[in-house]
Amino acid sequence: MPWKGEKDAYKVWLSEIILQQTRVEQGWKYYENFIQNYPTIIDLANAKDEAVFKLWEGLGYYSRCKNLLFTASLKGIGNYTASAIASFCFNLPHAVVDGNVLRVLSRYFGIEKAVDTTDGKQFFSKLADECLDKNQPAEYNQSIMDFGATVCKPVPLCTVCVMNKTEILLYKLPVQFLQVIINLAFLILLKNCVMKKASLILFVSVLFFMQASTQIKLPDIISDSMVLQQNTNAPLWGWTKAGEKVEVSGSWANKIVQTITDKTGKWMVKLATPKAGGPYNVTIKASETRVLHGVLIGEVWICSGQSNMEMPLCGFPGAPVKNSAQEIASANFPQIRLFTAENQIAFTPQQNVKGKWASCSPASVDSFSAAAYFFGRELFNHLHVPIGLMNVNWGGTVAEAWTSETALRTMPYFNKQLDQVDTAAKRTKQMMAKDTSGLTAWKKTLSANNPNEPSVLFDGMIAPVIPFAIKGAIWYQGEANVGRAKQYETLFPLLISDWRKQWNEQDFPFYFVQIAPYDHSLKDSTLAGALRDAQRKTLYASSNTGMVVTLDIGERKNIHPSDKQDVGKRLAFWALNKTYGVKDIAYSGPLYKNMQINGNKIIVSFTNTDGGLTSKNKTLQSFEVAGADSVWKPASATIEGDKVIVTSNEVSNPVAVRYAFYAYVDASLFNGKGLPASSFTSQ
Repeated sequence: MPWKGEKDAYKVWLSEIILQQTRVEQGWKYYENFIQNYPTIIDLANAKDEAVFKLWEGLGYYSRCKNLLFTASLKGIGNYTASAIASFCFNLPHAVVDGNVLRVLSRYFGIEKAVDTTDGKQFFSKLADECLDKNQPAEYNQSIMDFGATVCKPVPLCTVCVMNKTEILLYKLPVQFLQVIINLAFLILLKNCVMKKASLILFVSVLFFMQASTQIKLPDIISDSMVLQQNTNAPLWGWTKAGEKVEVSGSWANKIVQTITDKTGKWMVKLATPKAGGPYNVTIKASETRVLHGVLIGEVWICSGQSNMEMPLCGFPGAPVKNSAQEIASANFPQIRLFTAENQIAFTPQQNVKGKWASCSPASVDSFSAAAYFFGRELFNHLHVPIGLMNVNWGGTVAEAWTSETALRTMPYFNKQLDQVDTAAKRTKQMMAKDTSGLTAWKKTLSANNPNEPSVLFDGMIAPVIPFAIKGAIWYQGEANVGRAKQYETLFPLLISDWRKQWNEQDFPFYFVQIAPYDHSLKDSTLAGALRDAQRKTLYASSNTGMVVTLDIGERKNIHPSDKQDVGKRLAFWALNKTYGVKDIAYSGPLYKNMQINGNKIIVSFTNTDGGLTSKNKTLQSFEVAGADSVWKPASATIEGDKVIVTSNEVSNPVAVRYAFYAYVDASLFNGKGLPASSFTSQ
């Protein structure tokens, strides 16, 4: 029998099952079993708008709604269009527009009856003609039509679900269509429109690119306009029918590589790439043929970390990038290709992360990582070969989130958290209980929308792009780990070795940015300095690494410094010198080497002095010394050749020295090439 009323309708638990996109897999497994025990018609006779809202709130993981409002969350659709559609739907200022909804409808409820249309765009146009409010301004209605033209591309099937005031009708696709790939979809909420019903109607139109079971599916990282690493055997992979032969070739050579798919339909080949050039085509042939166009061969780098790597060229609100407008306007580099992975957390390694390759232009670069862009531009200007930049980051995230579970298990500190994550992944069977106790336990186990759980970003965003061939990695992260510097001394090298192992490239270059000075307003203002020093120590703990120092470009009240040009350039200096052999480029500022005690003085030696040490006509600042009591006292410092002499009137027998160890400091020590020295402590 149908469920009755708002309370039981809400027991569908969608708002809990689908808290966020990364929990879809867990929800699928649970709900596919759960729904078998209940009818597919749900009585909402007394539910009214509130119950409808609660029910569908769970279908859009971006929902953060108040006052019965829905949230627009379809990327690629402009704000004005989304607002127009939202007003069009239920006269609310927001509307759910999320591909997640469609996964829910197709996988949770299943669909018993399919309604064919030959053209999704035509279908939408007909719907819009019926339902548009002719009293609205022309541009308002046109924005809705534009939405249809953008989203509703020709498709061979349009599956329709209708809910009126008293029921939800859920249809199930024939069995042969259960493996279709949902490539494009949208949710439209209509009131007093569809089928001439006078009561509340929820109209959900789900569009599929219907594909035969033998269609070739590729991860988003392998697509038109991609860049393949030159002079290597580049892994290419995808899925089609199990046991099928797959042939892959590049238009640069008359050579075909082939393989047979495994029992899951997955295949992988390694395609030999030539020296830099292109554009080329890559042809993949099974029972059908796919051709990837506009492929370049060049140098590929993954660019990852937290918000300072994420910070787009257009800047953050209240935190602009220096000369942003001019930089965007001049960013016409068709041989630089940009790929940005969508944020996605997961409890198990995923097969795909959404993203798209695009040629570097003012239109594509404004939302792309500023630091990564300036890095890539510097490489291109020196190497004159195509550059591929894979932008995979998430602001405010900790290093352990980007490290695999296998690697983190070697650090006992993370075992409890990892156990909780593993428990969350297995919790679905226990949720079969029909009482709310299981639901409550699940809510406690899974914290909503938390990208800082161990391994969840590795699983959601890094694993899907492995083993795409890369030259190396650049990394800007650490702010979220301030306060755990000692642990970071182990964790960060572990992350580096983990990525190299996962890529089966034991020593690819890994260049990173030391966190910039910033007033963290912490009780212990040396915590940030300790994290910077932990990053410095990674240079010696991990081979083929390099560190960019930013002590001279930090901002006291802005954790996102505006000067991303120097960040990108300095990362490129490391790559150009160490990876590409351009030896006349200085790549590092002075790094602490050792110290000698001479009475009440400490003599500090450095590497990477490149023309000698200098203070740029400033007084050396931020040096401190400590005696046997380990109490740090301010010290004066002078430069003598390639050494710094440090003394303090308050410490007659110093045993240790440190430099720039507070959260916010202003660099005063540089080498002859103008690159700043790193924070350090001799302890």
